[in-house]
Amino acid sequence: MKHTSYGFDVLALVSELRFKHHYTLSELHEELDRRGVVTSERNASGCMSDT
Repeated sequence: MKHTSYGFDVLALVSELRFKHHYTLSELHEELDRRGVVTSERNASGCMSDT
């Protein structure tokens, strides 16, 4: 996707976790890390704004 370092699969996951399951930013970062998506909390926050 243009202007992001993440694929549609990661963006879809972030959207689902954030808006369907109401994850907080720290919970979202932990879940991405658990799934092997290495990112900082700041990048996770940026990922949320891309969706």
